[in-house]
Amino acid sequence: MDIRQMRYFLEIANEGQITRAAKKLNMEQPPLSRQLKLMEEELGVTLFDRSGKGLRLTPAGELLRKKADGLLLQFHETLREVKELDAGVRGKLSIGAVMSCISLLPPKIKVFSERYPQVTFSIQEGDHFLLAEQLEKQNIDLILTRLPFEAVSETQPYEVIKLPSDPFVAVLPRSWVNRQVNYPADGEVGELADDPIQGEAGRPADDRIHGEVGRPADDRIQGEAGRPTDDRIQGEAGKPADDRIHGKAGRPADDRIHGEAGRPTHDPIHGEASAHEKEHRADRDPVRGQQHGALLPEAVDVRQLAAYPFLTLKTDKTVGMHEQLLQQFRQFGEEPRILCECSSVAIIVALVAAGIGATILPKSVMASFAFPDIVAVPISGPGFESKVGIVWLKNRYLPTSAQQFIDTFLEG
Repeated sequence: MDIRQMRYFLEIANEGQITRAAKKLNMEQPPLSRQLKLMEEELGVTLFDRSGKGLRLTPAGELLRKKADGLLLQFHETLREVKELDAGVRGKLSIGAVMSCISLLPPKIKVFSERYPQVTFSIQEGDHFLLAEQLEKQNIDLILTRLPFEAVSETQPYEVIKLPSDPFVAVLPRSWVNRQVNYPADGEVGELADDPIQGEAGRPADDRIHGEVGRPADDRIQGEAGRPTDDRIQGEAGKPADDRIHGKAGRPADDRIHGEAGRPTHDPIHGEASAHEKEHRADRDPVRGQQHGALLPEAVDVRQLAAYPFLTLKTDKTVGMHEQLLQQFRQFGEEPRILCECSSVAIIVALVAAGIGATILPKSVMASFAFPDIVAVPISGPGFESKVGIVWLKNRYLPTSAQQFIDTFLEG
């Protein structure tokens, strides 16, 4: 029996029918049937039970299938290793990555491509279980993933290298940033506090232009209702007033944002740094995003997050990040109000952008989502970090290109 016949046998075993196997092998059915008969005659055993509608492996066939799988893999790995010995780092590098790790790949691929321009890439995205299946079939060389890796194989042990941890951030609708939360007593449901923009919850505040609800106020531009007053912009009729922005005519005033001309003022929200400085500093932070005139908090804590409707990343199989976050909440005596369990990061981010709920995601994830309606804020307190790693098959040949690619991560 040669390698070609073993490949024929495995295809028939996988398909359970000679007709389908012949189609996959791009050959006619009669020659494939003859090859199967020759194998059985050579070995002196029956490899398939032909009594039913399809073909079922006999105990001898099961044993051959198990051994043939390993032999074929070793054969292909040996060919690849021999070719690489003289060729150097070249060929195709096949990478698997979970969605939450995709944003970690571009900078590493850029560095790697500059060093090894002869290497091309194939990238597949999926959950732990799909990627583990592709790894065992050798359709991919390695997996970039969140740890712990949830797809445990009984037959194929994994090698794992841990990478630097990725801090979690709170991801909130931008419209919620300046809203405060009345924290509930035990057993009560939290509610939004008086909104500094709208006044008490559900009721418009005293309008600074029109006064209390339903009644015109002394108009700050025109004076009392129906009677012109000294204009705050122009001053008394026909004479410019002290301009609240620029001060007296021809001389800059103390700026309410920046203080006296050329000197930052004290920021009543964030302390000594000016509002202008805070805004621009936040703009430079890719996590916190653009401000659009709103100042973001330096951090939020678990107690605040527990009061929001919460969106979580969870499927029937992958629950690792979900369980990790629940555990962190419970360490602080909190239980998040889970509004929706989502199967992908993209779904969660879209729901946050729509103002439906808040979530917690690894900081690096936000590099892939430039939504103007969401903000990402650091979380105060220890323990909110996501572990990241690279996984490959322990007892399989790891191509030189894959080894060198791993090294780009270890360089920092």
